[in-house]
Amino acid sequence: MNAVTKHWPTIRHQRCWLHKTANVLNKIPKTVQQRIKNASRYLDGRDTTKGT
Repeated sequence: MNAVTKHWPTIRHQRCWLHKTANVLNKIPKTVQQRIKNASRYLDGRDTTKGT
């Protein structure tokens, strides 16, 4: 990301959903992480019933 900032200093950075989800999960209690992860997968269109 440093190379991008060097060449385009005014561009906004965008994180992928995987990293955004990981950041959110790191900030919430462990007791609700699985529910939030499943909700995120549902909203993203991934099947949550296959144990992924």
